[in-house]
Amino acid sequence: MSKPDSASEYEIQYRSTIQPRTAVRSQSRQSGNYVSGGTGGGGGGRVLKMVTEMGSATIGGISPALSANAAKSFLEATDKEKKELQGLNDRLGNYIDRVKRLEEQNRKLVADLDELRGKWGKDTSEIKIKYSESLSTARKDIDDSARRKAEIDVKVARLRDDLAEYRNR
Repeated sequence: MSKPDSASEYEIQYRSTIQPRTAVRSQSRQSGNYVSGGTGGGGGGRVLKMVTEMGSATIGGISPALSANAAKSFLEATDKEKKELQGLNDRLGNYIDRVKRLEEQNRKLVADLDELRGKWGKDTSEIKIKYSESLSTARKDIDDSARRKAEIDVKVARLRDDLAEYRNR
């Protein structure tokens, strides 16, 4: 077997398996002992395959045990994050439900308040209309009585003065 020269053709193929990926490099030569087809001077075609494994055992010199431990800790971390996100999602859902409930309760309270305001103003305005005439008549009578009393008090004061003056003579 001779080493491939610059005129050689390389083809890299990847096969996906559960195991680490394997890079397969195929080489075909038309000169010398290697023939790419079934025709011509040699005894058939040969293909040189070079297989390079690119798994956890060969990357950066990390041992498979350390790689498995790292994978385990990564899976544990993702499980922990998943559970934490589920908890946060549940809390957010509960918060949204609570906000919706409070908004509905607020709408009901606003409607009740508007209804009470409508009734309160309506009742008082009806009473005011009903009794406003008699109330104004009563106020007028009170004012007239107060004015007459003041006039009478003035007359009484004059008469007392006149009586006192008459007695002194």
